[in-house]
Amino acid sequence: ALATTRPDEAWATRLGSERVGRIFLEAPDGGDPDAGASWKIEEHDSRTSKYLHGVWGNEDAVWLVGEGGTARRIKRENVGSRVFEVIPTPVTTLLRGVYGIATNDVWAVGDDATVIHWDGEAWTRIATPFDRMAEKPTLASVWGSGPKDVWIGGNGIMLHFDGATP
Repeated sequence: ALATTRPDEAWATRLGSERVGRIFLEAPDGGDPDAGASWKIEEHDSRTSKYLHGVWGNEDAVWLVGEGGTARRIKRENVGSRVFEVIPTPVTTLLRGVYGIATNDVWAVGDDATVIHWDGEAWTRIATPFDRMAEKPTLASVWGSGPKDVWIGGNGIMLHFDGATP
């Protein structure tokens, strides 16, 4: 998975791994990036041995999701520590995708039609039309243009959250 957080930075996970890397443009002596800047890669501690499948970030934070309901976050002010914080989720299913509208409006999706939402304080499981089905689809990706326009897809399924119900 790969996510860009700004023009001079991207974050990536390696499929089948707990590893996460930050790729960034480093200007010499913190100066002008057009004067001899070079791309650097540094590994960050995801604080998990579970495989990671999704990454999303913005100027304020980067989120990782993966096996066993794993969710990790690193805030911008802590990037220098290279250590993600553990954020508990209410699920144990494999989370495959994550996307945020803002730092207090983040969505993650995964196996068994799992949808969870971060409100800035905690993750909450969101009901879907598949909750009562014996065989639930895998949800793999999520994207949105705003709090009342979130799209979720996977296994031939599309869900739309309009602020009320998915």
